Amino acid sequence: MLIGDPATFATSVKISVGPKDKWLFGQFCYVINGELVGNFEEITSLADVLSAVTPIVKDNGKRENCELFHLDMETIYRRVSLCVYDDHSDHDGLLGEMPARLDITPRVSIFRHCRILLVDCGLSANIIFTRNLRDLYRHDAASGTFDQVIYSTFEYLTNELNRY
Repeated sequence: MLIGDPATFATSVKISVGPKDKWLFGQFCYVINGELVGNFEEITSLADVLSAVTPIVKDNGKRENCELFHLDMETIYRRVSLCVYDDHSDHDGLLGEMPARLDITPRVSIFRHCRILLVDCGLSANIIFTRNLRDLYRHDAASGTFDQVIYSTFEYLTNELNRY
C-alpha cells in the first residue's frame, strides 16, 4: 500500500502473507521524490515500525525553524546529526530546545543506513536524507506533507495491528 504521493513524500507498506500474530510482519520504507529510502526488501515487524513512528507523529507541526531552513543542506545535516546522533551540544541554540524533532528516521533496522531530517519554514519544507550515510540528498515539499502522510501511516498500521 502506498500512502501519499511518491513524487513528493509517501510511505510504502506491504503486509506479509502468512501466519498472523501480534507483530504483523511485512515491508516498509519512505518514498522521497520517487526514491525508496529504507530497505524495503527486508522483512520487519510492522509493530516495531509503528512503535518507531509514534514519537515522530507526536512531533507533527513542531519542526518549524526558518533560520536553519535557509542554510545549505550539508550544514543542516551536520548540525542536526551532531546533536542527535553524536551527543554534541548546539552551542548557538540554532536548533532549538529539541533538535531530535527534526529527525524523522524511524529507529528500526530497515533504516540503519539512513538518516532523514525535516525542517519546515512557513509553507515550505526541506527533507534532507542519506540512504547510505554518505550521499546527501535534499527534496523540497510543502509544509505539512510529511506530517499528513506519517499520521495516515500511523493510523493504517494501528488499524492493521488491531485486527490481529
